Amino acid sequence: MAKPKAKAKAKKPTGRPASVSLHAGAKFGDLTIIRKAHLKEGLRIFVKCVCGKEFYTKTQYLTRKPNPQTHCGCKLKVAPHPYAYEKICWQSMHLRCCYEKHVSYMAYGGRGIKICDRWHRDNPQGFANYLEDMGKAPTRQHTMDRINVDGNYEPDNCRWATKTEQARNQRRFSGKTWEHKLKQQAKEKETK
Repeated sequence: MAKPKAKAKAKKPTGRPASVSLHAGAKFGDLTIIRKAHLKEGLRIFVKCVCGKEFYTKTQYLTRKPNPQTHCGCKLKVAPHPYAYEKICWQSMHLRCCYEKHVSYMAYGGRGIKICDRWHRDNPQGFANYLEDMGKAPTRQHTMDRINVDGNYEPDNCRWATKTEQARNQRRFSGKTWEHKLKQQAKEKETK
């Protein structure tokens, strides 16, 4: 005998809950309604934020359930981290050495380049130690460079360097000409 089909549950209507009042003076977080306005785009609510900014917004932005609008955006303007550039360099070092899907992983972590425990992200003081050892970057044109390109990321092997300094300190160019490198590779093939 076939089981009777269960009744489908009715979906709750989306939109403004019936209990929300949109009158002048009503508060939604840091926003206060000044008046309703019928514009070409439809009904808009003219609001004022505690920071003093006045603007139009849609009704549903104020009343939506998961993420209602409660300010003009002034709360999002957080002061930048004083060592934001250094933090990016530190995070990039971890991506290159630890994240196997990173585009540069094979040239770093894949070759066995490691990050010392003092700087590692698993250490709660890792970034603070990194900053203490490396200091602030002299300019935004300086990036972190390993002195020994086959060495690990550690205090004795890292420095801030310009792109020109880094270009001179690569595995593929160790101060000799490209022709010299090609001749050396040809000799190695002959001996094999």
